[in-house]
Amino acid sequence: TFEGKLVDYIPVDSMWNDSSGEYVYFLCYDDKIVKIGMTSDTLSGRYGSYNCGTRKAMKKGSCSTTNYVITECNYSAILNNKNVSIYAIRIEKEFKTIEKFGVVKQIPVSVCRGYEEIITDIFVSTYGVKPVLCVQKGSSSI
Repeated sequence: TFEGKLVDYIPVDSMWNDSSGEYVYFLCYDDKIVKIGMTSDTLSGRYGSYNCGTRKAMKKGSCSTTNYVITECNYSAILNNKNVSIYAIRIEKEFKTIEKFGVVKQIPVSVCRGYEEIITDIFVSTYGVKPVLCVQKGSSSI
């Protein structure tokens, strides 16, 4: 009946709070990949967002379904004595110089969605299915 935060994520690597790159991450139960995802934020920021998926927020309709599902699945895995781990590949941030309205500016360009799609495609071609918690697969123009 508890409706608050169910899972705490304990960082074991400095990459957890590193905002200098983008990341493709792998959520694993007993070292089996159950989700491939991406973030252009920090890993701690992404998993903090997952933690917004509380039962209370879901009842109110104020959280994303993905955040709720990931939180509930991680909690269930822990209750069932599964080792829940997160691995990540750091992707160097890329920048593009643009000129608009007489101003030249270097802006960040996110590429991690494309990396996520490539890695997910490799997973699917290897195993014949998407990881079980990859309910959506983004589309990129790569």
